[in-house]
Amino acid sequence: MANKEKRKKEKKKDPKSTPEEKRKERQRKKRERKKTKRKKRGK
Repeated sequence: MANKEKRKKEKKKDPKSTPEEKRKERQRKKRERKKTKRKKRGK
């Protein structure tokens, strides 16, 4: 549920973003997720 709401907000926020920009954004999110995983493992 929460994820769907987040997605809706993102679409409203930036409807004119190009596929190129979307791909870069997705890659950036993946990198951030990997960083957080590493932090948790270090505990």
